[in-house]
Amino acid sequence: MFPKTASMQQIQKNYRKLFDEVIESQEPLVVLNNNKPEVVIIDIHQFEEIQAKAEKYELELAMKAIMTYKKEKKDGKLKVLKSIKDLIDED
Repeated sequence: MFPKTASMQQIQKNYRKLFDEVIESQEPLVVLNNNKPEVVIIDIHQFEEIQAKAEKYELELAMKAIMTYKKEKKDGKLKVLKSIKDLIDED
């Protein structure tokens, strides 16, 4: 199913009606400028949900990085870097 679209002119003329439709339908509205997608309008609750999911994902990635660090430290696999060149060298 394709998302609903509206032109910039439609937004200017009927913004309240279009915004109400986004809120009621919980479906995004893609705004076109010169027939090209430029922005997406979503309900604030959807935005907050997306933001919360992104924060949770970032936290999970950070926790995985910490766990990897701890395991590599325990296994003696950490390498002291004295320069950026040390990142490339495979010694």
